[in-house]
Amino acid sequence: MKIKIISLLMILFAIMPIFSQPVLSVIVSAEPAFGPENAAAVSSIVTAHVSEIGTYRIVSAAEREAAFKELEFSMSDMADKESQLRVGKLLAAKEILSARCSKAGDYLVLQLSLLDVQTGTVKKSVLGKYRNLGTLLESTRSLVADCFGLDGSREKEGIRFITVTNSTELLHALKSNTVVTLKAGTYDLSEKNDVKHANLSWYDMFDGFYPIIKSVNNLTLRSEGDAEIVIKPSYGWVIDFQTCQNLRFERIRFSHIKPGFCIGGVLRFQLCENVEITGCTLDGSGTYGVELTQTSNFTMSQSRIQNCTYGIAQLYNSQNILFIDSVLTQNQEYTMIDIQNTSNVDFIDCEITRNTGSSLVFVDSSSYSVVFTRTRIANNSVNELFNDRKKIRLEQCIFE
Repeated sequence: MKIKIISLLMILFAIMPIFSQPVLSVIVSAEPAFGPENAAAVSSIVTAHVSEIGTYRIVSAAEREAAFKELEFSMSDMADKESQLRVGKLLAAKEILSARCSKAGDYLVLQLSLLDVQTGTVKKSVLGKYRNLGTLLESTRSLVADCFGLDGSREKEGIRFITVTNSTELLHALKSNTVVTLKAGTYDLSEKNDVKHANLSWYDMFDGFYPIIKSVNNLTLRSEGDAEIVIKPSYGWVIDFQTCQNLRFERIRFSHIKPGFCIGGVLRFQLCENVEITGCTLDGSGTYGVELTQTSNFTMSQSRIQNCTYGIAQLYNSQNILFIDSVLTQNQEYTMIDIQNTSNVDFIDCEITRNTGSSLVFVDSSSYSVVFTRTRIANNSVNELFNDRKKIRLEQCIFE
């Protein structure tokens, strides 16, 4: 008995709060079907994200295991709330973050609950379900932030500023009044269709799902270093924006992993207004680099559309379209720039080179004010440059 008391006192002494920080313990419980290795991964990453909050002194794994041993508990006992509270009291913790891992059909389920050790009450509980472990682990940061009443961002004048490091965090951040900074890396949106929110849905296009962003206002995506957003389904758009306003994209590369045919371009904007693409590359695979439908005030500057399998751009029922100081190169197959029922289209200081197809520019009878200014048009292998030369104004352009 004396040895047990001494051991208990040693544990209590070891976990005394440092600099008056409240103590918090992360306790993970898992059903056998979830897998012990998966549970260990959850424990590690949840603990890391809680540590980032900076408010708590986090109980170490060694301290927690010592408490388990003292109370003669195993991980299977930790599914019980009363057992968790006993561990928390032994560790002198103010709060416990309980992470319960389970499996429901084809889904992996993670439930986080923040417990007050003294009262035994659940202060907040959040739950997420995922098709694979990778998406679950990528979602833990936002789940932890939600459980602690944080949003993982800073706010200035009503605009959220969020930095993301993986595709799941990126998808969660695609909301109104948000500036999203992408750390360098590849953001693969494939097989993430279990990530959903009010502005994000998915469309199944034969070989997989692609994301649709709806009714978002004031969204900026910008990279910090080399950031690339990709998708595997060759028939899907990398991202499809619908009924959005005030979108801005800076220094990002968008691409399919596998080239698309018939449908499946890079970026599509439907019923959108005020779109700016700056310093981006829309790289090969998409049938078309850009499709605009009933969209107004679109600007692409200092960017590239290249290696697309059908053409450069489709502009339908839109107005006030500007391509400036951009390179449109090495696209192939059909009409490169297809303009229908669209007005006020300008290409200024651009290079349109080394494209192959039936025609370079098609303008239908209902479109007007299509102007190319100081644009170099060179080394294109097409049957015709323009279907109707009278519909197009050329100013100081260079043909080679």
